[in-house]
Amino acid sequence: MPPAGAHVWRWFWSLSNQRTGTGSGPNALPFSEIEAWGRLKRIRLKRWELDAILAMDRVYGDVIVARIKAEAGREGEGDAPLGPPLTADAFDALFG
Repeated sequence: MPPAGAHVWRWFWSLSNQRTGTGSGPNALPFSEIEAWGRLKRIRLKRWELDAILAMDRVYGDVIVARIKAEAGREGEGDAPLGPPLTADAFDALFG
């Protein structure tokens, strides 16, 4: 993770830890929860920070749903990896 985006990565996980979900996977982070989180933390998100959090949320949801589907066919074979770590190159490719 590039140093300039590290705070957004931490914010995403702070928000993600509060998310709801179903047996089919995690629910997306609603704008109302992001706004409430920012108000409580006294953080005013810049547009690019919000866009980055929303993009991370979409990827997170896709990865978790794929993992759930893969595990459904492999009961008892252990945990599938969550995915590769977010590298500086991947971050730059996603967020420029």
